[in-house]
Amino acid sequence: MKHQGTQELETDRLLLRRYVAADAGAMYKNWASDKEVTKYLTWPAHSSQEVSRSVIEDWINRYSNIEYYHWAIVWKENGDEPIGDIAVNYMNEHSSTAQIGYCIGRLWWHKGIMSEALQAVMNFLFDVVDVKRIEARHDPRNPNSGKVMKKCGMKYEGTLRSSDWNNQGICDACYYALLQSERRQEPSALKLTEVNESHRSLLWNIFQKYFYEMTNYYDNNLDSQGNYEYPYFDRYFTEPARKAFLIYDHETLVGFAMVNPYSCIQEHPDFTLAEFTIFPRYRRKRLGYLAAEQLFYSCKGTWEIKYNERNTGAKTLWNQVTKQFHPIVRRYGESEIVLSFCTGRKEEKNVPDHV
Repeated sequence: MKHQGTQELETDRLLLRRYVAADAGAMYKNWASDKEVTKYLTWPAHSSQEVSRSVIEDWINRYSNIEYYHWAIVWKENGDEPIGDIAVNYMNEHSSTAQIGYCIGRLWWHKGIMSEALQAVMNFLFDVVDVKRIEARHDPRNPNSGKVMKKCGMKYEGTLRSSDWNNQGICDACYYALLQSERRQEPSALKLTEVNESHRSLLWNIFQKYFYEMTNYYDNNLDSQGNYEYPYFDRYFTEPARKAFLIYDHETLVGFAMVNPYSCIQEHPDFTLAEFTIFPRYRRKRLGYLAAEQLFYSCKGTWEIKYNERNTGAKTLWNQVTKQFHPIVRRYGESEIVLSFCTGRKEEKNVPDHV
């Protein structure tokens, strides 16, 4: 395994981050003091905020170990206050296995939050840490936990009778697991189609929605028609060195990418990823990772990517997908990061019509 320690992960609705001392109050209030939440867990409900503070202090001290993985679950609508917990409870280096445990405050049950967090952690462990098997278990009297596992693609492997213990005493344990090999053997339906003149209006419309989202990080100007300005847009239809792609999954348009050969740091890359997005509703399905990986492997050569470091979603995606290429990391201006890397020897035909 390629241990990385607890890294910040982000989904459409969630931020998974390391605990800080100030989280003790939220932990105690949102889930740790609730006996209904801890009913099928192995630790008792906290009797005071001081207990939560002591527990978090222990977790924080363990973050220096790169084999330790433990996240506070933050629901973005709730500010920066954690509402639950997810961690790797057990690892077997010989079999490259990770066992995951989790819990979430009762106010956030039945909202799909736990499965969203679990999927993000599974993606990280499979794609970055190179775990070969991920497993989880639950008390059969707590079937909703099993539904979370199943929703994330885990397969039911069986129930071990009287093999476990929780706050209800000795109990059976239902085991679910997913192998890295099973996950990667699933056929990908992603297709990157190069844009031509017939796509101009479509690309412009979705580009405007993308630019609206980017106003969180950049001051984009509006023209007299109320559209966000992008002086290079027309050049993607007239200059051969610029290419734009529509990203489809099962014939559904899920995003786009724009590529050119121009560097912002005075280098000479074969390709620069000028713009890239997966639409928000599709961001919890690994489509960004798979689309970027397809693009990088199909267009072999030297690459450059720039992102705003306040865009934690972009930071997580690009750090994960480029790690295999060992990128050089540079700072650009006050808040931007540039990654430079090579995906292989540049071929004569660099960008295919269909990926």
